Amino acid sequence: MIALSQYILKWDSLVLASLTGCCRRDQTIRAMRWLSRAADGQFYPVFLVLISILQDNRWRILAACFISFAFELAAYKLIKQAVKRPRPFQQLVGLVNLVAPKDVFSFPSGHTAGAFVVATIVCICYSQFLIPGYFWAALVGLSRIYLGVHYPSDVAAGACLGIISARTGFLAASWLIPQTIV
Repeated sequence: MIALSQYILKWDSLVLASLTGCCRRDQTIRAMRWLSRAADGQFYPVFLVLISILQDNRWRILAACFISFAFELAAYKLIKQAVKRPRPFQQLVGLVNLVAPKDVFSFPSGHTAGAFVVATIVCICYSQFLIPGYFWAALVGLSRIYLGVHYPSDVAAGACLGIISARTGFLAASWLIPQTIV
């Protein structure tokens, strides 16, 4: 297990160094900060209520949205406290973070998890937005690596957590709210 974690850290560090070592221009930094802030989460409730209102099965969709985020947030907090992985800028010499993280630990990426919850919900409700939805969520994850606050494996774990959370939310909502309630 230790060998695996060392291998992941080595791979993470190489990818992180290549992403943060190039193209740190003001325009790119501003764009990455904007992408990262877009996933802070303050607009998610309004956005998800709008998606729910536009659906025929609005109560089931709304329930799925809230269950998805509740599951994601609970799992995110539990995993973060169990793993307690330091942030890359705390471990790698010479790496400078370009944003202040909201908490101490790195694994998993909460911004990425939230973005993938939203992207998955959008894709379930509007399949035509699959590519732009997941592309946006992937860019959020990339921004977190570029800004020096997450390793690539943090982002990959956040993406998995977000997708699993949204799927779990929709499954739970389908059990709780019958199809006939509109």
